[in-house]
Amino acid sequence: MGAPPCGSDYTTTGASRVPAGEVLMAILDDVIGVFSPGWKAARLRSRAVIQAYEAVKTTRTHKARRENRTADQLSQYGAVSLREQARYLDNNHDLVIGVFDKLEERVVGKNGIIVEPHPVLRNGAIARDLAAEIRTRWSEWSVSPEVTGQFTRPMLERLMLRTWLRDGEVFVQMVSGRINSLTPSAGVHFWLEALEPDFIPMTS
Repeated sequence: MGAPPCGSDYTTTGASRVPAGEVLMAILDDVIGVFSPGWKAARLRSRAVIQAYEAVKTTRTHKARRENRTADQLSQYGAVSLREQARYLDNNHDLVIGVFDKLEERVVGKNGIIVEPHPVLRNGAIARDLAAEIRTRWSEWSVSPEVTGQFTRPMLERLMLRTWLRDGEVFVQMVSGRINSLTPSAGVHFWLEALEPDFIPMTS
C-alpha cells in the first residue's frame, strides 16, 4: 500500500490506515486516564454514542449497503422456506416443541381465553341477567364452535395460536346463518372455520 503522502490525515498502523485525528484522540484519552480515569470513561462513552449515530451515514469508508427489495418481495423469497423449517422443527425437535407447548399454556391455557361479558344499560349499570345469559350461551357454544365439530373452543384457540407462532400467520372465516350441513351449538347459528396460511399463495 505504501506510506501515506506527506501531510496526509491518515497514519499507517500495521496493515490498516487509521485517521491521524483518531490516533491523537486515543493518546489524549490515555493521558487523561492517568490523572482522571472517570473522565476518560465518560469521554469514551460519549464517543461511542456519537459513533452509533454516525454509523448510518454514508462516508468514503462506509458504503451503507441497502436492501432494495420491497417487504412483499422479501416475504415471497423467504417466508415459505422459514415456514417449512419451523414446521419440521415443531415435529422433530424436542426443545422447539417444548417452547410452543409452554407458549400455548401461558397465552391460552387449558380453559382457553376467558371472556367475561359486561353489557351495560343506558343508565350505566351492568345488565346482569343479560350477562348471565351471554355467559351461558358462550359456554355452550364453546363446546363445538367450528365447522368440523372436532375441536372445542380452547382446543381451537391453542391450535390457532400454535399455527400463528410457527407459520407467522393464521386465518379464520366466520360462518353465520342457517346452513343445512351445520348444526348450531346452543342454538347459536355462528361457526368459525380455521384456515392454514397455505391457502394464501406466496410464490405467485
